[in-house]
Amino acid sequence: MAHRDRDFLAAEVMAEAVEAERFDGPVLVMGEPTGVLAGKLDVPVERWERRAGSGVTPSPFPPSGPFAAVLLRTSKSSEELVFNVALAAATLAPGRPLYLFGANDEGIRSAGKVFAPFFDAPDTLLTKRHCRVFRGMRNETAALPSPDEFLKTIRAETASHELSWVSWPGMFAHGKLDKGSELLLENLPPLAPGARVLDFGCGAGVLSLALQNQTLDLDITLFDNDALALHAAERNVEGAETCCGTSLADLEGETFDLIVSNPPVHTGKAQTYTILERLIEMAPQHLGKGGRLRMVVQGTTPVRRMLEASFKTVALVAENRSYAVWDGLV
Repeated sequence: MAHRDRDFLAAEVMAEAVEAERFDGPVLVMGEPTGVLAGKLDVPVERWERRAGSGVTPSPFPPSGPFAAVLLRTSKSSEELVFNVALAAATLAPGRPLYLFGANDEGIRSAGKVFAPFFDAPDTLLTKRHCRVFRGMRNETAALPSPDEFLKTIRAETASHELSWVSWPGMFAHGKLDKGSELLLENLPPLAPGARVLDFGCGAGVLSLALQNQTLDLDITLFDNDALALHAAERNVEGAETCCGTSLADLEGETFDLIVSNPPVHTGKAQTYTILERLIEMAPQHLGKGGRLRMVVQGTTPVRRMLEASFKTVALVAENRSYAVWDGLV
């Protein structure tokens, strides 16, 4: 099932599951990117999305509430799901329901265990069209954690860098240094003080942190579709600007000396080169004279032909058995 089709189907099944429910106040819908579910409820609704591209302004954490109920879409990461259930609990008074929904091929059938310790054991409200909806009531016993209790501090040492950064669940490479980023870290270009840098798909900002340690007074912009990742990256990369968006079109009119990236090539489980292709196509418009795009991709990615269609000069900078670092120069 295509990712987008699954999103709509899960939202429609969730809407059907709560048709007979009676809410006596506003409802919070979390992590449902289509907006279909909010449009089918006949009570005031607030939507929370931490990622751009869903039609609402993304934010790191949900509104405080209190809400009459929370409708939560399951997550591709089990750690992120546990985190989101805790965030949902903080918006509900005891006795108020959390509805958790998703498709079977997302692991929803075993997701009922994440209700503890903040909710009573859930019941299955509806199973239909390869989707499932759980409902559990907020209990009075479990103390609510703060978001920072889910924060991890990661330390990594490479041949050229000693780095420390913080990360929350659901962020790219949460709790570790990604192997592709590690190769790129060892092949960062030299920069002059004051150079303008765009870290595209920055995640926790590890690449920018290394560049900042390498060269003083850089003008760094952190770009990601995840507002929580940007919240973490702001902690990690002192003085950097941030932008939450889905493509370089969100940075209209801005130019840089370097765009550095470990671009995403997956949406959920599916591999897609859409973001990578758009990055390469649009990067020359955002690079000044002598500027470059330096990025790391899996070694099997057919990136040379993409780069040669957009850049005057293309070079393979480094590679290992799994990854390759490429340059595109304007």
